[in-house]
Amino acid sequence: RSIMPTLRVPLVGVHNERGVDGTNAIIIGQDQRFLNCVFDLVKNPITGKSTFYVEKRPGWQQNTIVSAGNPSTGLIKTDILNSIVSAFGTPNSTIFDGQTNVGTITGEALHLSESILSSIGYVMIRASDGTAWYYPSDAKTQLTYTGKVTSGAVQVDGIASTAGMYSGQSVSSANIAAGSRISTIVSTTQITLNAAASGSATEAITKTPIAKILSANLVTTGTNLSAFTDMDGYQFYVAEDGYVYNSDLNTVHLYTASNKIAAAISADLPVAIVRYKQYIVCFGQGSIEFFHNAGNPTGSPLNNDENLFKRIGIQNQRSLAQLEDDIYFISSSRDGDIHVKKLSYLQVAEISTAAIDKILGTANAQGNVIYVNAFTLGGYGLLLLQVCDTGVIPTTNFF
Repeated sequence: RSIMPTLRVPLVGVHNERGVDGTNAIIIGQDQRFLNCVFDLVKNPITGKSTFYVEKRPGWQQNTIVSAGNPSTGLIKTDILNSIVSAFGTPNSTIFDGQTNVGTITGEALHLSESILSSIGYVMIRASDGTAWYYPSDAKTQLTYTGKVTSGAVQVDGIASTAGMYSGQSVSSANIAAGSRISTIVSTTQITLNAAASGSATEAITKTPIAKILSANLVTTGTNLSAFTDMDGYQFYVAEDGYVYNSDLNTVHLYTASNKIAAAISADLPVAIVRYKQYIVCFGQGSIEFFHNAGNPTGSPLNNDENLFKRIGIQNQRSLAQLEDDIYFISSSRDGDIHVKKLSYLQVAEISTAAIDKILGTANAQGNVIYVNAFTLGGYGLLLLQVCDTGVIPTTNFF
């Protein structure tokens, strides 16, 4: 009689991804694939014996209900606010501090970043229509003030305290023109508006915590809009006209036209920006340039570190994430295939497998948007890649 052979199937093996197409199917029979599991290797320091453990990959659960029925366009876990600031809704996003509505912006909130100046934290927001916004940490403490408005004038006088008021905040009252915003904070008792009042009275004035950056020198054009990043009291962003721009010193909303430096080592367009240690890193569609604060008295404070230049591009700002001292990003298709790469200690290394490259390449060729996020969970550093159809509906999520 014939004896059936015994086949041992190991719980732990070497990834062999031939034929994997991004679904649960294994096309070639001899291949193996591990789904939704994590392997832990524990080594006995005395005997030297190694033991493998397999456990379910960390998953997701609901934190809070913020804006039911509306798609989220952005989120940041803040340090100084000690809360989660999120954006929901399209074509215009409403911003929430926790579950508190702090105002609606124009356009979808694409990028959220955090900064601090003089003990006040700011969540910086870049919107899909090119506008820029900011949310100060003390802005929601007081929403109603009393002040004297004068018909035909833009100033508001007699305010007990302008604490929590900021340029760009939307304000309203019986005699303030609809759509008016604070232009400047003149003193602790006076503000000016960007439109004249229609009547005269001492009346209650209501403001919205979210503030719009009103500077005419802010570049709002471009297909790939970058986020803001801060260093040494400046806010930096890049534009597809080839420049790295910065705010005036120690402000998040004032910008001067000459405050810029060209990212011109390569002919490609800047599309993303991030701070890495003492460097401002400008990512282009086919290159990476590094800048340091040279303390220039006029124009940009930055100088270019040409010796650190790398001919590796990025998809856009959405395909970049930072975890501790490392920056992860999806490279552009300038040289063909796209990859997941890591910038660490000023060196770039590829970390994705051929199978992941294939999935990302297929999604990119179909016009899908790829979002990158990084976090630690269950003792692991995790990189989340979210492939979205037309940038809204997730079609593939994987770590």
